[in-house]
Amino acid sequence: SSRGEAIDWLVLGLGLNVANPLPPGARVAPTSLAVELGNAPPLAEAAALVLDALADGYEAFCQRGFDPVAERWAARCALGEVVAFERDGRTLTASVVGLDELGRLVVSTGLAQEHLAAEEVRALRAGAAA
Repeated sequence: SSRGEAIDWLVLGLGLNVANPLPPGARVAPTSLAVELGNAPPLAEAAALVLDALADGYEAFCQRGFDPVAERWAARCALGEVVAFERDGRTLTASVVGLDELGRLVVSTGLAQEHLAAEEVRALRAGAAA
């Protein structure tokens, strides 16, 4: 919740697959810490690491704003990758250009740039139609 520029509170939700079996046919290829690390760390240890990273990220954001987040994203992102999104009942495809100052994905349709929230976008697999 916010008033002007001040944030009163924030709810954050995330999921972390530590050791659950990977579901077949997922839209995005799933993984788990057990798969990536070769074994599943204790849940308390995994939770502590995630919470520490979130606290560090929040502190950096409070001190330096969004720029460090944008820099880290740019180092890992797939500029030029094609994504799909809905506008006026139509599915459009566009190439990823970057992030704006609010953290929205900036894409180019070839005709215009769009600024999209995460829930508006879906990744397309190579060769997939929108």
